[in-house]
Amino acid sequence: MRTAVLLTALVALVSFGCARVGDMESELGSLVDAERAFAQASLDRGWRAAFLEYLGEGSIAFQPEPVDARAWYEKSTADSSVLSWGPVYADISRGGDMGYTTGPWTHTRATADGEVTYHGQYVSVWKRESGGAWRVAIDIGISHAEPAPDAGVGGAPVREVTHPELPAGWRGTAVDLKGERLALLDADRGFADAVASAGSVEAYRKHTACDVRLYRQGREPRAGQDAALAALARTPGSLVWEPAAAHVSRSGDLGYTYGASTFTPEGDAPAERRNYLKIWKKGGDGRWRVVLDIADQLPEPRPEPTE
Repeated sequence: MRTAVLLTALVALVSFGCARVGDMESELGSLVDAERAFAQASLDRGWRAAFLEYLGEGSIAFQPEPVDARAWYEKSTADSSVLSWGPVYADISRGGDMGYTTGPWTHTRATADGEVTYHGQYVSVWKRESGGAWRVAIDIGISHAEPAPDAGVGGAPVREVTHPELPAGWRGTAVDLKGERLALLDADRGFADAVASAGSVEAYRKHTACDVRLYRQGREPRAGQDAALAALARTPGSLVWEPAAAHVSRSGDLGYTYGASTFTPEGDAPAERRNYLKIWKKGGDGRWRVVLDIADQLPEPRPEPTE
């Protein structure tokens, strides 16, 4: 099924420094096609071969700490387990050089007691290479219980990849990428400071987009700010984080930050160490806002051996 895109106008695209007019529906479709081809390669040739084909140079995966993804998969050993997935939502920068996809995954393994299938959601950020091919730049996911049939992100049936309407008439201008990366890091740190001072619910209300997606380990994703804030309110506690890096699209309107965070629940529950990835979009007011926030949970450190 081809992607359904909520666009009615052509917008100007900037592709690797050369301005051109392009169809955003076609640009988004090329990203979705790449994601689906990636998923099909996993079924046809196995997950290891698929990742090595579609990961870009310098890409990041979380195993469980952030590592060089290509190096990790090159060292990994392929097995007969089946990893499958498919996108339910995708978005791209106006310059057509960066985008992201997200959707459900399943991982089926053979055990002595029969096959066991695990479930979860993935988020992949993609960058377009100079030759035009899309490659994964960073990949992260969460696991959760088996969802209800036909339940997509937020529990609503999802049958198509959709794209929010973008403003027409945008024209690419020179972007100070170093300045934008620093501004995005500042935005992420400012978000963390707001959580510390005002609490998660109020800070997320201020720093996220209306259509934000919230992903937490062990829970199905929540789509939309109201659903995300309600989920945060149900799990009170303190949240701190520090970004490790930021990357921005060449058109300066889409970017991501990632790093480490710690969530300390109220009460006697132990603190949770997490990796996080936040995807940001710049609105018409020039402000960066989070459109997707995913945090997995790191395993507890193993105790040091004793004599």
